[in-house]
This record gives sequence, C-alpha cells and structure tokens, in this order.
Amino acid sequence: SPGFGGSPYGIAADGGNLYITNTGSSTVQVVKESALGTVAGTISLPAGSQPQDIVAAGGNLYVADTGTGAISVISEASGSVTGSISVASPYGITADGGNLYVPNRDANTVSVISEGGTVSNTIAVGSKPIAVATDRGYLYVANSGDNTVSVIKESTGVVTATIPVGTNPAGLSADGGRVYVANLFGATLSVIFEIPVVSSLSPSSGITAGGTAVTITGAGFTGATAVKFGSTAATNVTVNSPTSITATAPAGAAGTVHVTVTVPGETSVT
Repeated sequence: SPGFGGSPYGIAADGGNLYITNTGSSTVQVVKESALGTVAGTISLPAGSQPQDIVAAGGNLYVADTGTGAISVISEASGSVTGSISVASPYGITADGGNLYVPNRDANTVSVISEGGTVSNTIAVGSKPIAVATDRGYLYVANSGDNTVSVIKESTGVVTATIPVGTNPAGLSADGGRVYVANLFGATLSVIFEIPVVSSLSPSSGITAGGTAVTITGAGFTGATAVKFGSTAATNVTVNSPTSITATAPAGAAGTVHVTVTVPGETSVT
C-alpha cells in the first residue's frame, strides 16, 4: 500500500483515480487504481484547510475544509484548485441530483450547494452533524452530538424525521431500503428502514366490493408491515422484494384513494 503523509481521512474514486484528503498537510493525494502502490500526484489546498471528506461530481472534486470553513473546488482534468465556496464548519459532503450537501458540525446545519457553486439553502438539523448520505430523494445526516439521524426530503429541504441511534454516529450508508449507521463511541451499528415510496399500481383500478389483487411497485419496501387503500388496510400483503408488494384491495366507495406502505417507523408519503 502507498504511504500517505498528513493524516489521510476522506477518499473518493472517479475516472480511474483515487483521491485521498490529508488533514494534517492540507493536501489531496492522487492514486491511480491501476497502480495502487504509487502516489501519482499531490494537490495543495489553502494553508490550514484541514480537509475532511471529499466527493467527485461533474468533473470536479469538492473537499470539505474544516479549518477554513469552505469547500475547495478542484478540477479533475487539471488537478488544481479552481475555486472555494464559503459555508460554516464543513465535515462531510455528498452529491446528488445536481446539488452538494454539506453537514456543518459546529453550526448544526446542512448547506445545500448547486454544483455551480451557489449556496441555495441552509437546513437546521441535530447537534454536531458530521456525515451524510443520500438515497431515493432523501438525505440522511448523522448528528454526533445528540445521537440522532436527521431525514431530509431533498425536493423540499424539510426535515421529515429525527431518528435516535447509538452513541456518536459517525458514518452512514444507504443500500437496499435501509440506512446503516456506524456509532463510534457506542461500538454498535444502527439499522434504519428508509421511507418507502409508491410509484405505481397494477391494475390501477378495481371494484368497490374489493378483492382485486394489486401489485404495488416502488422502493424501500423491505420489512413492510402494512398496506392501506385510503384509511382501510389491505389483506394478503406479500413483500416480494424491496421494490414490489402484492396485496388484496379492500372494499370501498367509488373514487380515488392514496395507497400507502408502512415499514417500521415510517409510512410512504402520499
């Protein structure tokens, strides 16, 4: 393995390269995936940057510089710093849907930044947020100071849930309808079921007497405990996969109803 000076911390992979932040030396080192034993280059950041996390998006690298309260922008093509975006006290960073999301540890906020470099929103979250992940239109923020995860709907910037986890959550990852949270001081792993999303029904209509077998397609269905048509529970609910459920529609009056899926702690938004 290649040697890294200055306390390596964050890492991003893109275009055949690995990019590693070095907190102590305020640099980003470049390692080619085809030659993992060799450091191919070193990119200097502003003095005192103390870079933490890093993400690749749109041909650039974005580095959370805790020491300067800014995001350094690096062109992957030139390997040089091309700009800086002022935030508060950045620690983690991720990219999704054309935006960057930056938890500010000491400000208890998340900055939303367009990849063009404009801060478009600042969202209040829990105490000392340090890590962030996105999945299916939601943002998950690990708040290390109050042992919670904030759930934010990306399209609105609204915190939809605050979920207690273990002691000092420091890292998280979303996959397969679940969010996994590593709790640093608790030496535990918390598992959160993601908010389910219903995208389509087949068939999309039935008879008022009920009894129609319906296939519900969406995401985040792992561990689903209930399906409702309006306020009435469906029967014969079977979770086929994280993206598919079959259920029998109940009797009801003629008209349109919302179909919702419930997993432990969350119900799909209608």
